[in-house]
Amino acid sequence: MELGRQIWHLRKAGYDRIQILEELWISVQQLEDSLTEFESQLGLDAGRAMEHFRQLDSERIEEVLECWMPLALGDGKPADEMNDFDLQLRASYGVLAAINERQKIMLASQPERPSTREAKSSSS
Repeated sequence: MELGRQIWHLRKAGYDRIQILEELWISVQQLEDSLTEFESQLGLDAGRAMEHFRQLDSERIEEVLECWMPLALGDGKPADEMNDFDLQLRASYGVLAAINERQKIMLASQPERPSTREAKSSSS
């Protein structure tokens, strides 16, 4: 795995395959095997990280909704310096913003689908 990481960093730095082989003193087969292993592991790690942060975002949005929804519906207690309408209006905006963010996360979490135009052109 460490060899794959070194190869990956050298590739990002602009080294070509020959330069990498010379730099690390490895065979072509070692280069291919290490890079393949590292790239396959990288995809899995990225997927896990995306799922973890999607879950954290979802939990944060849920906390916002739990806090502001009662106020938006008029069930909460208003602050002294605000009238009921101002608080309810602000809470409603907060709830709508949280719902909007939740939709964005849900859409980003779905697998990409081809558009109708792309589907028609590929079937022609």
